[in-house]
Amino acid sequence: MNSIETQMTEFTQEIFDDICSEISKGRSLRSIVEGDKSYPSRAAFYKWLDADQTLVDQYVRAKQECADHYAEEIVEIADKSTDWQKDRLRIDARKWVASKLKPKAYGEKLDLSSSDGTMTPTKIELVVVDPTPNTDA
Repeated sequence: MNSIETQMTEFTQEIFDDICSEISKGRSLRSIVEGDKSYPSRAAFYKWLDADQTLVDQYVRAKQECADHYAEEIVEIADKSTDWQKDRLRIDARKWVASKLKPKAYGEKLDLSSSDGTMTPTKIELVVVDPTPNTDA
C-alpha cells in the first residue's frame, strides 16, 4: 500500500480545527473522515484526543455547538414543514441528540425539590375508612 492510499494519521492543528468546525455545524465525525484520505481515520482522531486534554476541550466545545446547531435546525424544520411525518422524525432525532450533547440546555428538566425547599421525605399515612355505618353502637 503506498502513502497516497492510506489515510493520514499525523496530527495537524489545522486539520483538527477543520474537523471540529464541521462537527459544530452538525456533521458527524464519521461523515467527515470516511472516504476522505486528507483526514485521519476515526481511530487516529481519537488517539489525538487521548494525547492532549486541550484537544478534548476543543472537541467537547464543538459537540456542544453541534447541540445548539440542532436546536436551531429544529425551528427551521418546523417553520418550513411540508411533510409533517418526515419532519417530526427529523425534529425528534435532533431533540434527542441535542439533549444528550448538552443536557443542561436541552435535556429533560426534573424537579427534585420539595414544596418547602427541603429534601426531607414526606410522611404519608394511609387511613382506611369503612364506608358501612356501624349499627352496633
